[in-house]
Amino acid sequence: MKAFIFLLSVAFAALALAQTQPPPPPPDENAQPPGPPPSAQPPPPPTPAPPVAQPIEPAQANPPPAPQANVPPPPAQANPPPPPPPSNVKGEWVYTAQYGWIWIPYDQQYTYVNVNSGVAFEFVFYPPFGWRWVLAPWVFGLGPRPYFVHGPVLFAWYRHPWFRLHPLVRRGVVRPHHH
Repeated sequence: MKAFIFLLSVAFAALALAQTQPPPPPPDENAQPPGPPPSAQPPPPPTPAPPVAQPIEPAQANPPPAPQANVPPPPAQANPPPPPPPSNVKGEWVYTAQYGWIWIPYDQQYTYVNVNSGVAFEFVFYPPFGWRWVLAPWVFGLGPRPYFVHGPVLFAWYRHPWFRLHPLVRRGVVRPHHH
């Protein structure tokens, strides 16, 4: 009887293994944009402070308290505010698999590298949310490679890294994309 139960359990295990789906394919290592980069320049950035852990999407704020009965609602704006002026910060639109099109400034002050944890952030203009810190594994040459319109050579983290590169990353010559 024990042999029968053993054989039956082996048969069910084999059947379960045969019906499992193969794992999904890994993400494409080279991000390819669905279209051209945005034509507008982002607004000027605020002064970046060191990043704090941020989710990719903004956190949902607690709902405001219900208005009191005697307080009138605020007047609606007749005209929307004017668009922000163009940015004078040098950088470029870069397409990433994580965020889509983002504007990344070239200067070192917009990149934060925690050398103890091997985590990098960049202060970017992310169109749905404005200027914010985002995780930037490409600074170390890790993860899916973003699509740089002009190549990464103009970015301070690529041209003159001030941090130690990951021991498994070897940077080759990267040529800019020509249109």
